[in-house]
Amino acid sequence: MLNFRDAVHGGVLMGLAHEAQNAFFATDTDYDFRRLRLCVDYLRPAPSEGRLVFRSTVVRGGRRLRTVRTEIAGSDGKVVAVATGTTAAAARAS
Repeated sequence: MLNFRDAVHGGVLMGLAHEAQNAFFATDTDYDFRRLRLCVDYLRPAPSEGRLVFRSTVVRGGRRLRTVRTEIAGSDGKVVAVATGTTAAAARAS
């Protein structure tokens, strides 16, 4: 889970950001969401000690496409990565 610099590996951060966005979309019970794109910008090494905090907000919310930005911060509050994900909404089958 750690890279050679003793920081959390970027692939782990991407997977956690993906799950954070899935949890964010799970609050909308009217639609199923299909991930179209996920992009992660790594800003600094993620500390191997302490907690990581994930904050998701809708950047663009349309009828069919939604874009969510998830900031990943260390326990010191510094943002270590930003994930931007775009999804397509489909009406949930009854």
